[in-house]
Amino acid sequence: MLMEALFNSLLISLGLIAVIAVLFLVRTTSGRTSYEWKTVRLAVLKRDNYTCQKCGKVGGYFEVHHIKSWSKYPALRFTMSNLQTLCSNCHQQTDSYKYWKSKNN
Repeated sequence: MLMEALFNSLLISLGLIAVIAVLFLVRTTSGRTSYEWKTVRLAVLKRDNYTCQKCGKVGGYFEVHHIKSWSKYPALRFTMSNLQTLCSNCHQQTDSYKYWKSKNN
């Protein structure tokens, strides 16, 4: 109810384009596309010296893996101790990746 009232108030006072812009900012600043995620991701890659923490591969494209899953542990999403650098091959071998893949195919 409160969100609806705020939305209507914004719509009236700022106009449709401004409301769309606000909704876009909320959407893009809350998840994996947020500035916070991009900053933490880069910090993890640097901490791990751009090296896969499983096989030791150096250089190339790396993924930052959530040891405890993004969806099940939202409080740990941006916690560096819950994150590790993995190459694509090693990331695909993790249980959480296999689970996500089975749910999204």
